[in-house]
Amino acid sequence: MGGRNVRPSIHRIGMTMTFQELRRFVTVRLALASLIALSVATTGTFAAAKDGLPPISLPEQYESNTGDGTPVSNAPWWSVFGDPQLASLIERLHAANTTIAQARARLAAAEAAARAGRASQGPFASVDASATSVQGPLINAAGESGNLYSGRMNVSWEVDVLDRLSGERAAERLDASAAAALLEDAKLLMEGRVVRTWLSLKALSAAQIDADRAVRLLQEASVIMQRRRDIGQVALQEVDTAQSRLKAALQHRSDLQLSHATAARELGFLLGETTPIFPAAAAEPTIQLPQIAAGLPSELLVRRPDIAAARSHLMAADQRLVSARRGWLPTFGLTASGGAASSSLGQILSGGAASLLLGALFSIPVLDGARQKARIAGRDAEVALADARYRETVLSAVRDVNNHLQAYNNCKTVLSHANEQEQSASSMLAAANGRAKNGTIGRLALIDVEIMYIERTSAQIFIQTICYHNLADVLQSLGRAT
Repeated sequence: MGGRNVRPSIHRIGMTMTFQELRRFVTVRLALASLIALSVATTGTFAAAKDGLPPISLPEQYESNTGDGTPVSNAPWWSVFGDPQLASLIERLHAANTTIAQARARLAAAEAAARAGRASQGPFASVDASATSVQGPLINAAGESGNLYSGRMNVSWEVDVLDRLSGERAAERLDASAAAALLEDAKLLMEGRVVRTWLSLKALSAAQIDADRAVRLLQEASVIMQRRRDIGQVALQEVDTAQSRLKAALQHRSDLQLSHATAARELGFLLGETTPIFPAAAAEPTIQLPQIAAGLPSELLVRRPDIAAARSHLMAADQRLVSARRGWLPTFGLTASGGAASSSLGQILSGGAASLLLGALFSIPVLDGARQKARIAGRDAEVALADARYRETVLSAVRDVNNHLQAYNNCKTVLSHANEQEQSASSMLAAANGRAKNGTIGRLALIDVEIMYIERTSAQIFIQTICYHNLADVLQSLGRAT
């Protein structure tokens, strides 16, 4: 440039700005950013300043709950069935079910992420070392060719003076809490499937016994009708009717066997096995169906793990919104770096060239092209989404309890009628056996009464199993004690 006096400037599109103008411009922007940061830091209202969670209107009691009866126990909910085999299956479920294993792995990942986030707020140190051999002129303190050994330690720390990073750390801890709640929810769902599958297996085992008995009776009846047809005592139509009843009974028994095998394979799958699992004994499940006092709908907020997970997700989204709004706050950092170099490895700490650097960093956003505004809008939308999901989860929980309570109470009424029908058929069978011994009725008439008794018994077992399933649905929908 020679001796020319050139005025430094920055060329922009359509204008020229001197360094003095740039300095004034940056000073104004820094003052404005500081005022914004100060406002954010002092108000501290944000979404997190809401009083806990959004209010949800809950009914005072469930529609089908009278409040009388057996209160919800803190014991494992499946213990109401009083089945030791079932308790053993639940233990195996917790240890081997793949859905629970996935939820447990997600919890471990969330906890690890929370620990990593917490650790990232502490100082970070690293050590660098190098050894170099150079032949030829070596431009260093030695001024000659040879070896050069160096070592350096770097330390950095972003100091969260204004809690700029605390929102993200709190959100990560809440993510871990949500994952823990989802693990409990997965356990609850899988427990319900095991309980219903196990109850169906036991009912199907009992139904198969009745089906085998019905087939034997109808086979005997078919033989008797054929003999009577051979001697001309009955018409061909009556023989065909007996054969049709036998075919229907055989098909029913085949359907039961298929359902029994399918349920056994389903139980094996739930327990993480490839082989089907059958009941140790083909005993019909018999328990006294209790009257459930479901408690208050508000108790679902602390008993249901899916509600707890939705609540944690909402609070985590809220904390991330807090963190996004604090993005205008300045960052503070401390750095330190020290090291030594020497042509002799043994003298690197004593006779080498040493250096030490200390630094402090202050940074505040000035121009970001509306990135921060877009980031806040995105976080705000995530809060709205989590809020809607939380409300939906609570409303769904109340709806589920109402539906299951109504189905359970209705089923108990139907079962009471089925029990009366079964007792009536039992009395008729006892009377028919007495008349058969006296010779008042024949074998075919007695078989008809026995078939009627089997049909009513099978219907009673079927309805009873449905009631057991409804009871499991009620207890599962009420959640578990925390």
